[in-house]
Order: sequence, then C-alpha cells, then structure tokens
Amino acid sequence: MATVPTAASILAELKKLGTASYKKVMLKHGVREPVHGVKISDLKLIQKRAGGTNHALAQELWDSGVYDAMYLAGLMADDTQMSKRDLQRWLDDGASCAALSEYSVAWVAAGSPDGWEVAQKWIGSKKEHEAAAGWNVLSGIVAMTPDEDLDLVAIRDLLARVKTTIGAAPNRAKYTMNGFVAAVSDLT
Repeated sequence: MATVPTAASILAELKKLGTASYKKVMLKHGVREPVHGVKISDLKLIQKRAGGTNHALAQELWDSGVYDAMYLAGLMADDTQMSKRDLQRWLDDGASCAALSEYSVAWVAAGSPDGWEVAQKWIGSKKEHEAAAGWNVLSGIVAMTPDEDLDLVAIRDLLARVKTTIGAAPNRAKYTMNGFVAAVSDLT
C-alpha cells in the first residue's frame, strides 16, 4: 500500500520538479516568490497520488506560503470543510497574485456551503483582489449549480450591480465582473 505524502515530502518534491523557464513565466504573470515553477500537470499527479481530496494536507500546503504548494492546496481542499474564516484567511494569504486569489481560492469558495455569502461580502470590498475573487466565486457557483436551483432574481440584481459599478471598478474586478456576465448570459 502506497504511503500518503506529507506536506514536507511534497514541498521537497515541488522544489525538484520546478523549472526555471516555467518559473520565469509564472513571475511574469504576477506570481510572487517563493515559487518553484511546477507545471499544473505535475501538481495534478501529486494530487492523485495523495488521494485526490485531502483537506488536512491541503491546509498544511497552503500554510507553506510556497505558490506551487498553495495552488496544489486549492486542488486538494475539501470545499465542504472550508469555513468562512478559512476562506478569508486563504484569500488574505493568496492576495499576492491573481492565480491564487481569483482562481484557487475562488474554486474552493464556490464549492463551500458559505460560498454565496462570502462572495457577497467580497464583491463589495474596496480591495481589488477581494472584489475580483468574489465575482469569480459567483461565476463558479453559477457554473456548478443546476440552473433550476439558482436564484435568478439575485442574479439579475447582481447583473444590475455590474452595470452600474463596472466603470469605477479596479481592473481585476472589471475582468472578473465580465466573467460573471458571461457565466450568467444564458440564464437571463
């Protein structure tokens, strides 16, 4: 029987798997150090070897502060176990780059029982990374929820909010607001 990897063993493996060329690309796209430059396909192999969802391991990897490990944590986290406090902590820790705040954190939040509530809070934030993450959470919820279970009145209200606020929104928030509009375009 294979042994489940530990956070320490995964961090050591990530260091070996990273490449300078991929790291350079990641840094050009806003990722900040520490980063090893591990390809997502390699992260997914580690995720599979670790058994897919492993919430405790995901929390340890996130806490490492290493970009590659934090991205992997987003893949491994059990969304249903993420509390509002966990989600806020992950967002605050992942604020260093859009890849973490707008994607890893947003994916996990979209699957969380508190996803809708935290997204509503985040989209009203004056912090660009928080507002952008909130809109991506909403897009994720719309994508994962059967149409008949969506609150169309609330979605129409959010579309009206986009219409009246997008002009003054920071760039990353504008980008994710547009993504939300695209996500709901078939619903309205």
